[in-house]
Amino acid sequence: TAGSSIGCALGFRLHCNYERGSRPYLPGRLPKSVTHLFHQAVYDCPIETSYYLFVVRDPLARSRSAFVYGRPDKDGNSPHEHHVDNLNRLYNECPFQTMNDLARFGLKEDGFASEKCKSRAVGMMRGVGRFENHHFFNYQYYLESIPKDGNILVIRTEHMEQDWINLERGLGGQIMSNITFPRDNTNQKEPRDLILGDEERML
Repeated sequence: TAGSSIGCALGFRLHCNYERGSRPYLPGRLPKSVTHLFHQAVYDCPIETSYYLFVVRDPLARSRSAFVYGRPDKDGNSPHEHHVDNLNRLYNECPFQTMNDLARFGLKEDGFASEKCKSRAVGMMRGVGRFENHHFFNYQYYLESIPKDGNILVIRTEHMEQDWINLERGLGGQIMSNITFPRDNTNQKEPRDLILGDEERML
């Protein structure tokens, strides 16, 4: 969600629910400076690009949100993912309906998931098995996709406004306050989706 919010605020259309011709981005120098999209679905950055803007998030919060984002409905369909067969191998063939389930039953040594499901759980979390896309296209994937001498700028989800302001200031722009970011591409979470126990976090 935060990545989409920043992307929409910068003027990119991916995952953004605004009409063509409407004003899609926030004012300032930052949206005018970020000119290409660096995303697993669209990657049009020139080879000689020197600066990359990463939107990062607490890894556990990102993982839990991504798990809900990719979870198929009761009919086995997902509005966000194209590889539904891969999703169903994780969500429907294994006892993982929440991230807490995946940690407790799939990552824990004595968890009751089958060995095959445990392997899938580990593969998803390590980004080596393609189940839910956010886990497969993880931070390591993006880091390895840019030139080794590329400069990385960061907006942290938990500090979006402050980091945006700092980047804007660094570009010589005016200081903004009370920034309202677009909130597109959000998923409704059920109470069960918010549970992640201490032991499960460590796993």
